[in-house]
Amino acid sequence: MLIEGNILRRVKLHQSGKDLILFVLIFLCTVFIIGCKDGDSSHSYTSSLIGMNGYSQDEQLSVQASHQVCFVGNSVSFAVTCRNNAGSLLKDVEVLFNSDNGGTFSDSSVRTNDLGTVGVTFIPTNAGTTKISIAANGINKDITLQVYPSNEVTKPCYIYVSSDSVKTAKILTVQVFVCNSSGTGIKDAEVNLQCNYGSLSSTKGNTDEFGWYSTVYTAPDEVGVDVITAMAQGSVASVNVSVQ
Repeated sequence: MLIEGNILRRVKLHQSGKDLILFVLIFLCTVFIIGCKDGDSSHSYTSSLIGMNGYSQDEQLSVQASHQVCFVGNSVSFAVTCRNNAGSLLKDVEVLFNSDNGGTFSDSSVRTNDLGTVGVTFIPTNAGTTKISIAANGINKDITLQVYPSNEVTKPCYIYVSSDSVKTAKILTVQVFVCNSSGTGIKDAEVNLQCNYGSLSSTKGNTDEFGWYSTVYTAPDEVGVDVITAMAQGSVASVNVSVQ
């Protein structure tokens, strides 16, 4: 009887050990499965956030003008690109152009090509501030042009830079000189400036008593050649700057 009792006790202990191991395995598997589900849920949440934070309306309708200061009769080119909220280019979208101060477009209604872009030219017929409105895919954008009379008496305008080369993201001084036909500086002449890639601390101002106007140019972050243009008293001058 004693021997049989010992055997039964050993069998029960052995069975209890197997049950414990089985319980631990089941527990670990459960934790693993729950962890995988949580990981999938987190991934799904991140994806939904990316969708919610897609391209803004400003990015969906991209408009670039060749220049925003011009004369009556001189053409201005516009390049428009249309995208959806996810950033994909939109083909065959109607783009409408309108001017609040007269002028003619090469086409006031045009559809985007396979690359989601259109190109249109505008010729102003009236001097003054002209607002160009562009509408496409339910989004509207305006660009303002400063149009000068074409028959204004031409007076020389010169532009100088402190150096014809500059390091990326560095600055240099830009000076504009406006004078009459005799070379005498013109006081309080309005000067408008623009550049293609960098930035200017000021793009509009008036000359001092000696006919000079100064501003600061900041180079872009990428190397290349930038063009700085000045317009004053019906005269246009430009200078190339090498960004290194």
